[in-house]
Amino acid sequence: MNSSELERIAQALVESLGQADRIAAELYVAAGRITRLAALVGSLPDPGAWATASMLNAAAAKCVLAANLLRQAGKIGADWARQAVWRAG
Repeated sequence: MNSSELERIAQALVESLGQADRIAAELYVAAGRITRLAALVGSLPDPGAWATASMLNAAAAKCVLAANLLRQAGKIGADWARQAVWRAG
């Protein structure tokens, strides 16, 4: 694999990582909205609403988990790209 090909691959990876970071940001926003909805639903005087609020909070937690995983993958990918370009250069 020559240097220009490696640089092209690294650039494509950086672009993909940028998209992953934007998706992670959207997941954080969605988690906040879901949490606010859960608070509204949970304030209703109905045990069924409380169960729904609990499920909404669990969904928000999964959004945060997915966002954290995307950001971590992005950091690992960025480190790989930097090292690959450094080694090739």
